[in-house]
Amino acid sequence: MNRNRLKNISLLGMALCLSYLPSPAHAQESTHPLRDFSPNRPGATLSSHTIDAGHFLIESELLGYTYHRSAGFSPTDGSVLTSIDKTFSFNNFLITYGLTDQWEFALGLPNFLSRSSVVDSLAGRNTQNQTSVSDLSPRLKVSVFGNESGAWVGALVTTLRLPTHTGNLGTSQVDGGVSFPLSVTLPDNLSLTLMPEIDERTNDSGIGYHAEVVVDLFALRSLTPLLDGYVQLTSLSSLANTGASSWQATAGVGAAIHLGKNTQLDFGINLGLTAAADDFNPLVGIATRY
Repeated sequence: MNRNRLKNISLLGMALCLSYLPSPAHAQESTHPLRDFSPNRPGATLSSHTIDAGHFLIESELLGYTYHRSAGFSPTDGSVLTSIDKTFSFNNFLITYGLTDQWEFALGLPNFLSRSSVVDSLAGRNTQNQTSVSDLSPRLKVSVFGNESGAWVGALVTTLRLPTHTGNLGTSQVDGGVSFPLSVTLPDNLSLTLMPEIDERTNDSGIGYHAEVVVDLFALRSLTPLLDGYVQLTSLSSLANTGASSWQATAGVGAAIHLGKNTQLDFGINLGLTAAADDFNPLVGIATRY
């Protein structure tokens, strides 16, 4: 893919979505009964549905933790280096508003991050602790088909990431991407969602960009009227020339508890399947519609 085109993919996607937005006079509350509650949580995929016009969806990863252990060799003396990174995240809010019954706008608010990194080598142990507020992420979603009825549902989502963080735990330039969540409802209270995504990410050096290709597969089954269970697989391939394997593959499992027609509590854990992926990532979150 041409890098100049890649550099602008998320900005062009956002501009295209905005060009088809209805006038504010039409952004009024929906007059038909609310669709079934379909938040983005749990899991890594986004919902293929949009929220009803005039309503808000508030989602939060209340608490998340990631642990990653890696090993390598020192570029100076060739000795073995062992690195352990631990990150806590708190109150990762996503607020979504239904512009029309087919369009929604969402804003991922900056959340608090705390990271601890420990590197062991022949020279001894080096420990670094960082705290930061993350980046701001506006998102626009449009329903492509199936939003009101039907077994198949598809949407187009474009996301930007704005460098509003403190510390070094975020992007240094505007980046983003586009994704296409596609879901199907199957018998036995089972639904499947496939979400291909292509992102433009800032290089670790802070200069220039590289592409990342993400594919998420998510399966959700209603176990009881109040409890859903899910499994997911995620693959992330970076096209950056890092000189090392950067393929990240994870598997996740979890559940969502319905606390009424418009609120759910979820919890789960993601496990790394490749060396570049985080080893494990437990999390708990909540979603509610107004």
